[in-house]
Amino acid sequence: MKRFLLNLVFIFFLPLFLIFASSEILLRSRMNEYKYKNSYLEKNKSTIELLCLGPSSGYFGINPHYFNMKAFNATHVSQTINYDNFLWEKFAGQMDSLKCVILTIDYWSPFTTLETSGEPWRTKNYRLYYGCNYHKYDPKSIFETYNFSLVLWERVYNALDDLFKGRVELGIDSLGYGTDYTLSKRNIDWQGGGLYSAKRHTKKIDIGILNQNAQYIDQICRKCQEKNIIVLLLTTPAWATYVENLNRNQQDLMNRFCNSFPSKYPNTYYISLLEDKRFTENDFYDTNHLNEFGAKKLSLIINDTITYFQHQKSIFPTNRKSQTGYFER
Repeated sequence: MKRFLLNLVFIFFLPLFLIFASSEILLRSRMNEYKYKNSYLEKNKSTIELLCLGPSSGYFGINPHYFNMKAFNATHVSQTINYDNFLWEKFAGQMDSLKCVILTIDYWSPFTTLETSGEPWRTKNYRLYYGCNYHKYDPKSIFETYNFSLVLWERVYNALDDLFKGRVELGIDSLGYGTDYTLSKRNIDWQGGGLYSAKRHTKKIDIGILNQNAQYIDQICRKCQEKNIIVLLLTTPAWATYVENLNRNQQDLMNRFCNSFPSKYPNTYYISLLEDKRFTENDFYDTNHLNEFGAKKLSLIINDTITYFQHQKSIFPTNRKSQTGYFER
């Protein structure tokens, strides 16, 4: 009976193990945006002059090709401030040519981490492809097949398709800009998603997370000031049906959060283009992401803005004392 049960386990579980093992090998060997961006940053960190950090609003909204400086977009979809800080810590100390950091701050950014978001499975990408040790003792962080879902099998299918066709579509260009959100791909009823997105981005305020995120940005601003590097905190444009459904208390706290850094660091600026009227409906992919035309417009505006800041303050004063405990109940 014991041998029968062992044979039964062997018959049923060995094929399953082989499927997941082969899927793991296939997905890890395939080029993806995280692997590409890590490789690019490793090879070009000494020559990059402008580094973009943040979530998908910057991923699809900031196109490095429209900047005067040598720029790279190191954003990722749903990237939170703790992982912006990780990327900063890993690469910025070796970026001898760095002149500016753009950090995109969304309505939800100060109030969450990737671990507490609805997409904690994304944390494994930083472990596997950037060498992040945030979760080095968590077995789930070292497996591509951590998320057993239809999304996983869709990725496996796409990887096999790429393998057989001899090409890989990363969804980014050579400088890290996200290329999938185009006007031609936009849904007809795109404006109707504003309420859903605004509600999804409205968070329960956790003062501990808020203060930790503030400390991360404070560290970046302080180190940039020491090296005479401009920091631009940026809130990108959004469509009216998104903006009008935002929680005003959260929005006010987010604005306080962002404006607290320029008040301490003269090298740091905060610009909110959330309701900027220069962006029309043809500039949007959905209610809180720009398409390729909006990204060009935004990138040119930011390029001109940075040029102005460079001429205004070429040398910054000594930094003021950093603070902790930024926000209290």
